[in-house]
This record gives sequence, C-alpha cells and structure tokens, in this order.
Amino acid sequence: MRLQFMSFALLLSVAATAGAEEISRAIQQGIDKGFKTCAPSLDAFVKHVHSDDSKYAHLGTWSKADADRRLFNTLTIQPYADGASFAVFSGVRGLSGNCDAAMTQVLPVLGSSCTSLRETTFKTWKYLQDLGGVPIYEPVGDESTSVLLAPLGTSGCLVIKNAVGYQQ
Repeated sequence: MRLQFMSFALLLSVAATAGAEEISRAIQQGIDKGFKTCAPSLDAFVKHVHSDDSKYAHLGTWSKADADRRLFNTLTIQPYADGASFAVFSGVRGLSGNCDAAMTQVLPVLGSSCTSLRETTFKTWKYLQDLGGVPIYEPVGDESTSVLLAPLGTSGCLVIKNAVGYQQ
C-alpha cells in the first residue's frame, strides 16, 4: 500500500491557475451532471490521492436540482495487495463564488504500528491534540490538514487524514 501524505494547503490555488488537464473520472461524473465551477478545485484533491486514474472505483452524489451551486461528493476506493484505501471528496461553491473542498481518507495499514508510522512517514508532523484518546497530528505550517493515527490490534494502524481547502 502506498502511503502518500502531504499538505493540501496549495492545491486549490494551483487548481485555479492550472491549464486544461484531463479531469479524473470521479470528477468527470460530477461535470457530466452539472457540477462545473468547482470541478478543477476538487479534482486537485482527487489527483493528489489517486495518481493513477484507472486504479480506483468511485461513486458520486450531487443535487439533481442545481448541481453546480450545491455540494458534490464522491467516494473512492482503491484496492491494494494488502487492503484498500477509502476516500471521500466534497466540493461546493461558497457564497462568495469561490470553491471550498474537503477530503477524508481512511487507510488501514497492516503490519506497521502507529508508533512506527509516526516516527517515519509523519516524523515532521506536529502533535495537535487527542480526540477520544487517539492522537492527531498536522504538518508544520498547515492547519488545513490533519491525520489521526488509531491502533489496529497490536501491529496495525488506521490512518485517517482530513483536509480542507478554500479557493482565494
């Protein structure tokens, strides 16, 4: 299973200035249903998590009455040899007309303890707080992203990453 955890702080600004790239399948479904204005912003999140657009399954939900001005949501599942990664991506145009996006990724990591992941993959992330006795960390200088590391038995870790982005 590939662990890719970076900050999302710049994704929306990059998406706003990006050229015409191929849109991910997950977001194309929304575009086809009328979710257009914020599609590039949300697509940046999807592409960050899924570098290969052919490797995941997706299921979108949207407003049938006004898809472009209401929340679009897509659930993705990417299988790996040792499990699967699950992610939920949501985007909406705010009152200002700018786009807001959010992502939650759930990744069960078997064979690596949370302590091991904390000391390797997340070694530069700072402790934020405990939530129900489970530690949460964030990248230094980025309050828009956090990761929760919950033990799975004695040798696994459930990694839950949250990120939000606001288009300027």
